[in-house]
Amino acid sequence: MIDKTKELYTNFIRYLNAAIKRLSMYPDEHPAVIQAVGLPLETLQKLFEQERQALVVSLIENKVVVNGVTIEEGLSSSVLMQTLKKCNVKSLNFARGVAPEELQSFLSFFAHLDPQAPPPNLAEYLSARNVYNIKVNQLHYE
Repeated sequence: MIDKTKELYTNFIRYLNAAIKRLSMYPDEHPAVIQAVGLPLETLQKLFEQERQALVVSLIENKVVVNGVTIEEGLSSSVLMQTLKKCNVKSLNFARGVAPEELQSFLSFFAHLDPQAPPPNLAEYLSARNVYNIKVNQLHYE
């Protein structure tokens, strides 16, 4: 059971990264964007069906930890994780009930960043877009 859960955790992070890449290529209303958001959202829903009320993704010493489980090391160098480090985000809390629009707004933050600009505030970005089921730096594993 733990291996299956760890696989879902790993896939969730992989799918988030793939969606970020896809979102960076298309306008927000493009059908490819809607499709890209679907896979990580589906994986998140599977995780909620089998275990918790929330999914916590933390960065600990260049390692990605999901609900206390360290996942594949190669993912720590992904666009998502590198941007989280740059923006000083230690953890993300995905609550049960994340809507497709919320996940799309979250992913758009990463897909449309200006690498030359100072790091923006993810929590403020999400709040301004009424994303309530994804929280920043509220809970993390040490």
